[in-house]
Amino acid sequence: MSNKIIILLSTLFAFLILATSGLVMFFMFQESSLNYFLGMKKTGWMNIHNISGIFALILIAYHVAMRWEWIENVILRKKKISLNKEMIGRRRNNTWFLLFFSLSFSTGFLSWIMGSDCDYCLQIHDKLGIVLVLIFLMHFYKHRKTF
Repeated sequence: MSNKIIILLSTLFAFLILATSGLVMFFMFQESSLNYFLGMKKTGWMNIHNISGIFALILIAYHVAMRWEWIENVILRKKKISLNKEMIGRRRNNTWFLLFFSLSFSTGFLSWIMGSDCDYCLQIHDKLGIVLVLIFLMHFYKHRKTF
């Protein structure tokens, strides 16, 4: 198995853990009397979410760096190349994916460094995270042939 596939699978795995733990916290622990889900309290899910978030950030940054020439040519349009409909769709999806990942990471990181005192940041982070999962599913679908 090539290094590229290992990085892609590791990135996919880290993001899936990040998304799953985030969705569990959003749906199972938000203003409910539920103290445990699958044997863990919310703090356990938060630890999983934070650790997988760090790994996902590192791997996604590496993933973007590996494809920087494509990003420059297609998203940033450094070279004026003609794009077919598929490339335009990928460009749009990748741009939204990077934007929402950056915003979601920023609001989550801001909340984390403030010691979870920023409820407004967490509310924005939750909503951005749900949209990010949907954009990721589209991204994964468009690149499914890679796997």
